[in-house]
Amino acid sequence: MLLGWGLLHLLGGAVVSVLPLSILPFDPEQTLYHYAFHVIYGFTQLPLLGALVGYLRQPAGRIRGSGAADVD
Repeated sequence: MLLGWGLLHLLGGAVVSVLPLSILPFDPEQTLYHYAFHVIYGFTQLPLLGALVGYLRQPAGRIRGSGAADVD
């Protein structure tokens, strides 16, 4: 769920809301300064997504707190 939340914020807050779509209200007119913060907001989602992907790619027995014994 957290991975989905991070992707939602990355795509919705930093990509979709920047596109000039007629369904989105743009009042007042957006400036370069405003769009720069969308880029910063998008970059702040990347560490969350990277950590989650790394965590999910671990073998099941190596994830802390899973209750499985570590077998080397």
